[in-house]
Amino acid sequence: MSGNKFDPVANLARLKEMLENIKQLCSIAFIDNELSEYKMNSGNCSGEAIFNEDGISVQNAYFSADSQMEPHAHENVEEIHIVYEGDLTNTMEFANGEVRTLTVQGRGVIIVPPNVNHIIGSKNGCKIIAITIPSDPGYPKTKQDG
Repeated sequence: MSGNKFDPVANLARLKEMLENIKQLCSIAFIDNELSEYKMNSGNCSGEAIFNEDGISVQNAYFSADSQMEPHAHENVEEIHIVYEGDLTNTMEFANGEVRTLTVQGRGVIIVPPNVNHIIGSKNGCKIIAITIPSDPGYPKTKQDG
């Protein structure tokens, strides 16, 4: 992490600016930023850092067709998936035993609450912007974050 103090107003302003320019954001080449390959039950998923600070981390993630991540949860971290191309399915298992499956086709958003076990995948492949609040140590870092 960068060591910067969490500033929710600044981070939300930065996120709002990014979302207003999402087409431009999604076409950026992240040649010098860290690339993460995720543990999968099937297929592939990689993520490229957009930015990663103490209070928020943002990445561009790519799922291959017929992909499915291993089940996982983010401790005390909310995760937001903004789908901008393809399909994404997220199956969440809540502490009370409730299981909820959400699928987004084309464009949409899925929010995973903190500490909820979930499995993410794609039937036909997809591209997403993935955000964690606060920053998640499993998300890739930018070149500036080190």
